[in-house]
Amino acid sequence: MKKDKWLIVIDIDGTLIKDFTQYDYKSMNYLKKLNKKHDVVIATGRAYKASEELYNYMELDGPVINFNGSYTHNPHNPKLKIQTTSISKKLILKTIADFLAAGIFINAFTEHNDDVFTYKQDDFLDSFFGKSNRRQKYGPLDKLLKTNQHSCFITTNVGTVPFLLDYAKENLGNEYGIRIWTNNDKYVFSELYNLQASKGLAIRRIVEKFGYDQKKTIAIGDGHNDIEMIEYVNYGVAMKNAHPDLLKVAKYKTDSIDDSGVYTFLKNLENENII
Repeated sequence: MKKDKWLIVIDIDGTLIKDFTQYDYKSMNYLKKLNKKHDVVIATGRAYKASEELYNYMELDGPVINFNGSYTHNPHNPKLKIQTTSISKKLILKTIADFLAAGIFINAFTEHNDDVFTYKQDDFLDSFFGKSNRRQKYGPLDKLLKTNQHSCFITTNVGTVPFLLDYAKENLGNEYGIRIWTNNDKYVFSELYNLQASKGLAIRRIVEKFGYDQKKTIAIGDGHNDIEMIEYVNYGVAMKNAHPDLLKVAKYKTDSIDDSGVYTFLKNLENENII
């Protein structure tokens, strides 16, 4: 039971790392210090291999939430798998086939543990979750995929957001959804995801499994995929640079990543003798 410890959950991209290369070491070093007294957990859309560097740098020793809540495990205890949720291989292939038929498909990649399967080589998709020693394969996904996947990201033509949202409503039912990440003058970048996979659900399972006091939970993030975790914890914090939808639901706000917002918020709680 961990009733006396605070559970502090931190997103990576846009919260601790900017543009894949700029690290907020001030916040990371402070989290390393806090982890000696409380429990710091990473919650990210990245695979573990792409988040392992931060996990080790901050000397974490507990669970890590990957693939936006699809996979939660403890690297120090491989037998302790808290939750695994996947996306149907059949659904992925059908969705891509439908997008190809509609003439809007550009590219896609899926992830399963340390494996990345990409329809065709693409510098943007290759760099999306940072550098890591993951196994990457290219080619038609109907030939590459052998099992259900933990994540699926798709790029489509400019102006296809209405099509994607209508497609999700008409074809994906209550089990899956489509989340828009980028909508610019080059492409639309979206995620096909399992509605039972979220950072919020993953945190709730950790709280229940290890006996944390929900009143002693903090989560800090910047993205649309952080909404559920920000809503679940007691101290839900949005970065100043956060997605507008996250800013609407967050109870608390902090500085941007450029000004070490994670450090600022947590240090203020420490100064007030809250943590």
